[in-house]
Amino acid sequence: MQKQIKKIGLAAGLTELRIEDTLKIALQQAFCEYFNILECEIDDLDSRLIRAVFQVPEEIPYTEAKIFQTLVCEDDIITVDFDFDALPVSIQQMTHDLFTRYIDEIRLDEASLKWKKLVHRAIEGVIMEKHDDRITIAIGDDNVIGVMLKPHWTPKEISLYIEGRAFLFYLLKVSRKKHTVEIHLSRNSKNLPCAILFRILPYVKNRSIRRIAGHKSWIAADSPVQMDVINDLRRELKGEVVEFVIKNI
Repeated sequence: MQKQIKKIGLAAGLTELRIEDTLKIALQQAFCEYFNILECEIDDLDSRLIRAVFQVPEEIPYTEAKIFQTLVCEDDIITVDFDFDALPVSIQQMTHDLFTRYIDEIRLDEASLKWKKLVHRAIEGVIMEKHDDRITIAIGDDNVIGVMLKPHWTPKEISLYIEGRAFLFYLLKVSRKKHTVEIHLSRNSKNLPCAILFRILPYVKNRSIRRIAGHKSWIAADSPVQMDVINDLRRELKGEVVEFVIKNI
């Protein structure tokens, strides 16, 4: 069991403990739904036992109910241990379906949290497809789709938006969808030059003053910026002129 859990964890990018807890939840839910009971519990997956709590129906005599187990609680409650291997096939299938769904949801939730931490930063992506109203962008995560809508294109760069071309994009926002996480990106944001500069010089405080996307940006910085850094920034902005103003920020 532990080898299987470890293998699933590596494939999903989740800890073994997270996989184990999710499997328990899926199995318990499937079991309770199948037997129409409110409570069941798995203490340890290695034991391969699930303990179910049944309410004895009023029409069943107390002595007859003992056939389930020698111990019957005072309030007409019976606890019964079931071996995993003896579970009906329908419970096994339901457990598999629930477990798969829960793991997908956990992966999406974690991806959403991860990318939300990068909002307002510059991230690298590669253009996958260009449509009339949007561009889809690969950003190195199978659970995530990068999208740049047409209002966020830089007109002067449109001819460069071709499949396989890499750019730095400004991360505007993150949307959690049903089956994926959608990352909304921009190349014409006023803050893109500052976000790129932060990647190059994270210790220099800066803020955007003004930008005419594709033509010129004005940036306030708290210290002088070397020419090689400016050239790197212009290169990432596809030749856009960058002017710095030194001031306290």
